[in-house]
Amino acid sequence: MERALVHRVSVSAAPLSTYRLQFTPQFRFEDARAIVPYLAALGVGCVYASPYLKARPGSTHGYDVVDPNALNPEIGTPAEHAAMIDAAQAAGLGHLLDFVPNHMGIGGSENPWWQDVLEWGEASPYADYFDIDWHPLRAEMSGKVLVPFLGDYYGRVLERGELVPRFDAASGAFAIAYGERRFPLATRSYAALLAVAAGRLDGSAWPLRALAAEFAGASRNRAIELKAELAGVAREPATAAAIEAALSTVRVGDGPAAVDRLDKLLAEQHYRLAYWRVSADEINYRRFFDINDLAGVRVEDALVLAETHRFVFELIGSGRIQGLRIDHVDGLFDPGGYCALLQDRAEALGHPQYLVVEKILAPYERLRDDWGIAGTTGYDFMNLVNGLFVDDRAELAFDRIYRRFAGIGTGFDQFAYRAKKDIMRTALASEIEVLTTMLDRIAEMDRRSNDYTFNVLRDALGEVVASFPVYRTYVTSEVLESDDRKYIGWAIGAARKRSELGDELVFSFIEDVLTVAAPEQSANYDRREILRFAMKFQQYTSPVMAKAVEDTAFYRYVRLVSLNEVGGDPRRFGRSPAEFHRANTERAERYPQTLLSTATHDHKRGEDTRTRIDALSELPGVWDRAIRRWNRLNARRKVEVDGAPAPTENDEYHLYQVLIGTWPANWLGPPGPSAAERAAYLIRICDYLRKAMREAKFRTSWTNPNVAYEEAALNFARAILDDERETPFLRELRELAWECATIGAVSSLAQTTLKLTCPGVPDIYQGCEFWDLSLVDPDNRSRVDYPLRARTIEAFRERVERGESAALARELVDTWHDGRVKAYATWRLLHLRRERSRTFGRQGGYTTLETSGSRAEHLVAFARDDVVVVAPRLVRRLLEHLDSPKLVFTDERIVLNPGAPRTYTDRFTGAAHSAKIDAEAPFLEARELFADFPVAVLEPA
Repeated sequence: MERALVHRVSVSAAPLSTYRLQFTPQFRFEDARAIVPYLAALGVGCVYASPYLKARPGSTHGYDVVDPNALNPEIGTPAEHAAMIDAAQAAGLGHLLDFVPNHMGIGGSENPWWQDVLEWGEASPYADYFDIDWHPLRAEMSGKVLVPFLGDYYGRVLERGELVPRFDAASGAFAIAYGERRFPLATRSYAALLAVAAGRLDGSAWPLRALAAEFAGASRNRAIELKAELAGVAREPATAAAIEAALSTVRVGDGPAAVDRLDKLLAEQHYRLAYWRVSADEINYRRFFDINDLAGVRVEDALVLAETHRFVFELIGSGRIQGLRIDHVDGLFDPGGYCALLQDRAEALGHPQYLVVEKILAPYERLRDDWGIAGTTGYDFMNLVNGLFVDDRAELAFDRIYRRFAGIGTGFDQFAYRAKKDIMRTALASEIEVLTTMLDRIAEMDRRSNDYTFNVLRDALGEVVASFPVYRTYVTSEVLESDDRKYIGWAIGAARKRSELGDELVFSFIEDVLTVAAPEQSANYDRREILRFAMKFQQYTSPVMAKAVEDTAFYRYVRLVSLNEVGGDPRRFGRSPAEFHRANTERAERYPQTLLSTATHDHKRGEDTRTRIDALSELPGVWDRAIRRWNRLNARRKVEVDGAPAPTENDEYHLYQVLIGTWPANWLGPPGPSAAERAAYLIRICDYLRKAMREAKFRTSWTNPNVAYEEAALNFARAILDDERETPFLRELRELAWECATIGAVSSLAQTTLKLTCPGVPDIYQGCEFWDLSLVDPDNRSRVDYPLRARTIEAFRERVERGESAALARELVDTWHDGRVKAYATWRLLHLRRERSRTFGRQGGYTTLETSGSRAEHLVAFARDDVVVVAPRLVRRLLEHLDSPKLVFTDERIVLNPGAPRTYTDRFTGAAHSAKIDAEAPFLEARELFADFPVAVLEPA
């Protein structure tokens, strides 16, 4: 009952729409304040900000927070932050903040908590803030944390003199410098250094000797005082010189013994410096995926949660923010408990929050009802609506095309499974070792399981993880949900079938542990240890799924890459209108104010890049003939690397799709691109191609880059694109890109219309009110031309107020290449949401409208109360011309409800439409609705 109340309260402050801004040192609080008038004019309801708490210097994304209780000084001052929010509130805009509770940045020396942990080890008050295993399997690592930030093996780095002892005279602190990084020395190590320094002085040595004696056994508080005293003493030039002389004895280059002395000094620390590659096998702190620079934070601890959220709670309590987007919620120990606690605190502060979580749902998975949240960040909708523009009738044809061209004979399931095994064997190997150690200890508790060896448990556990059908389960001490039991059972069953262990009983044991059923079978099992293992296991399956599927398999299996999107499923080749309506109806009932996204800072391809690639599904024969011909035309551009052609046919197939999706709109016709435009585009494509090849981990990877292969593949791309002449390949590419762009433009307008009218809160990613032909980050975080957008929207306003809607709509369709037509649709519908806030809020109705006629399957229609929305799909057969997005319908109808209004006004053209009535029901004719504009939203006249 309490959780239900929290859920009701949490969505009461939901915005009508959001606009995502990416804050960087190049786009600051002042820049955001300056565009508030534009956002208000566009019709936005809420500014949705990327993380702007203090991050590592130069951060381009803000997810590497080093101080959660301060603003990022590179983004602006507290006064500038306040001015931005004041301006937004004055304009009627809310504020939604992207918040990172799961991890912190630790790569440099900017994180004071992590630096304290390195200095004091388990004695640090922040030792429990981070998810560190202080007593791992290796005995010599007991009480230490692995710090895998070296660029080479420790011994080599040490002997080359790259680890340099330093003394900071201002703070009185010793540290090891490695490039720009600083690793503090434990204060107990000060004693020996200061004793050596004292020996270099004559009569003035007593202060250093006294400090050396005290540092040897000083408590934490006393050590802080002693550092201040040391800083004071070190102001004397002779003392400073003596300290520097002492450091030279452990500085490589001061004789052969210095290496051994420095090695001994480092062995005394609470950390072990190591080559970054060691992290895959031996790391003993939880990371964000496999990123060593991002350490997991234990927000399940009440003290840690309070301290890491202090500033955010201040913002909530002051009413400065109205909502939070929780990043990577599946990385948390107890996501549901965390969200509920967050809402409880916000409610206690008098400001319940609009709370959404970054959560990827499997097609058969439902968001939990008891988390006290409004919903997800919208990946589910992004893939749902994209599926409408993929022709499912072409799936078998694309299977054949892909198999014949790239030699790919297996389905996506096998790619995902193999990628999971690869990730567990490499990037996330240390985590599976830790989990196996925990499981091994549990197995030893009872005679019925103590025969399972470590290797058997590890192999079986790996099979279970590789077979997991969802990102994670949510087993807690309170309850085991039926869905959790189902997904665990699913994984266990699949693992049994795949396993070569020859012992099925071990899987029964693992299932009993993961479902916390083992203690019921034997009192010898410690329920707390089993529950802790089950919950830690859940934190592991999520990064394995993300790294293996999104960041590996999505770049390996590229049958139709528009399906390979964050939260997507490449196996689902298209979605029917009926499926779309079912999902909308369920969302309206369960999560009517969840976010609806079509582009994000994490997307693999921009929202309009995807719809262009989707168009290929309507052209399987054309696509097949084109790529086979291109392969022949471009064969001479390939070279052999390691005895095989570069690029591979798979990479070549991927590249052609990307070119179709991103070919600039102003290049579709004459005069074509300038040399500068070609060079800029080629840089974008090559940057993407290099990233895609490394993510795929076939012929190259991030950890083992095959430079020869990469350069051959990039040279291939340069050779086929960087030609001032219009070669046969470039001419054919442009012609096909033009056709796909035309289809994609209509699909994009339909996608925009559906996002802005379906149940939920639509989110617009920065700049995407115009065409978004971006690729994966950093390409999707380019600077946005807001002055151009502001002028465009103002021009729209002036013409609509003069009664020129019809002429404006026709003009925008004719000049569709420049993207203004999308901005117009966005502007008109955002203001419609403002004008009809109840219709498009949580109480608004949603009714599927039947379509009829010879091409009825090309229409998606529904009513939001008395507002009628009609959007086209799979439009190639409907285009009047292949270079124009004008549509031609014949006998298609949209059947209205019996009590629906009889006259309407089109939101885009201002045209009046009257329902016709036959013997069955009132209806609208599609050929009239789409006479002047590719989408229709009708208001009662």
